[in-house]
Amino acid sequence: MATRRGFGTLRRLPSKRWQATYVGPDLQRHSAPHTFGSKMDAEVWLAQERTLASGEEWVAPRRRGEIAERLAPPTFGEYAGQWLADRSLKPRTREGYEHLLRRYLEPEFGELLVADLTPALVRRW
Repeated sequence: MATRRGFGTLRRLPSKRWQATYVGPDLQRHSAPHTFGSKMDAEVWLAQERTLASGEEWVAPRRRGEIAERLAPPTFGEYAGQWLADRSLKPRTREGYEHLLRRYLEPEFGELLVADLTPALVRRW
């Protein structure tokens, strides 16, 4: 049975978990990205969503992950791959750069965030 509240709705599922939904500023029903083990956890999520929905830059819960992924800082490997793809290079030059990147740079710096790459780290390498 659903529990009606001032903002949003809580529903206890047959699995004994709680589902939280609300109607957003876009007049569409939005669900939490997962169910909750306790009613209190679901209420906290709804309270946070109410705060977000009252702001001017509200984004639907399912789109937040996409936006966060796009805004996530790139790793050195991602940046280097994109940098290479954006260049118009002669085939042998591209091949040489790809070899250097694959053989020497990615094993050492590939998973490192670009923001964490420092001159001292490169000198030590």
